Amino acid sequence: MPKQKVEYDFHYNPEVKTWEEVKTIARQAEAAGFDMFTLTDHFYNMPDPLAKVPFGTESHALEAWTLLAAIATCTEKIKMGPLVSCIMYRSTPMVLAKIATTVDIISGGRLVLGFGAGWHELDFKHFIGYFPTVKERVERFGEAMEIIRGMVNNEEFSFEGKYYKFENIRNSPRPVHGTIPLIIGAKGEKKTIRMAVKYADIIHFAYNEEDEVIKRRLDIIRDECKNIGRDFSEITPSIAISQLYNPNEKEIRYEASYFVMNGWTWEKAINYVKSWPFTPEAAIERINRYVDMGVRLITMGGPAWTAPHLIREFKDKVRPKLRRQT
Repeated sequence: MPKQKVEYDFHYNPEVKTWEEVKTIARQAEAAGFDMFTLTDHFYNMPDPLAKVPFGTESHALEAWTLLAAIATCTEKIKMGPLVSCIMYRSTPMVLAKIATTVDIISGGRLVLGFGAGWHELDFKHFIGYFPTVKERVERFGEAMEIIRGMVNNEEFSFEGKYYKFENIRNSPRPVHGTIPLIIGAKGEKKTIRMAVKYADIIHFAYNEEDEVIKRRLDIIRDECKNIGRDFSEITPSIAISQLYNPNEKEIRYEASYFVMNGWTWEKAINYVKSWPFTPEAAIERINRYVDMGVRLITMGGPAWTAPHLIREFKDKVRPKLRRQT
């Protein structure tokens, strides 16, 4: 298997932030040597969407694709994209593919398109009009993988499925490099990871997973590659690691709130967050361990208000000791 460069992404949550703050962080990430800059794609604050003043500031997020288009004009080399964009938030996956192609052109071919099925209930209810069942979201996600891959790879494409049907849709003008790399967010070991193997350039496993989970998911990708006749080396496995360097209770509680949203107790969520690497040395050890297992894209981030500090720590203490190739 050919050697693959290991790349590093800085992931930023634009909720509760101004455009000037987002622009500054994107430029700092580029200057610090990150290969990629990604944003969340939500309409509301994720941990506490109904609160008017969560974590000391206003609640709502700036819209992700508008931000990406703007970031494309004020950076030069860093790749960018959503991690990940819900395939239902822009009406249809066809509209999402068209938006992504436009941002790719604006950026000079630097877009990486991350997408997933979506999960945030209030985002769906208020901006889409209803919250689909898991079954519907997964089924739409499966169709979206084929549609988006077809549209970024081809000027004309036709599709017929349960939810979407069209003939000879045109995606023109074309992406700068003739296609767009696709990050597919998938951690479902029975279905979604296997679905992603056919279409993804990068498969993203969420964050701070245990070693056994990563190894198992990598084995699933290898197995499915054999089943469909795809070379495993064509796929970049990706995982995120939250950086919390000497965190205070506010930062720990903020990160824990994501798990509470998904049914965890506060005690369980806080204890889990406290198991994360809290020093640059611990982050280096964990990242290098992930790389040794075969992960080739590491996404790094933390609470948005800590971003300048995290970027400095990465540049000065973490990056010099990270492995970039097998």
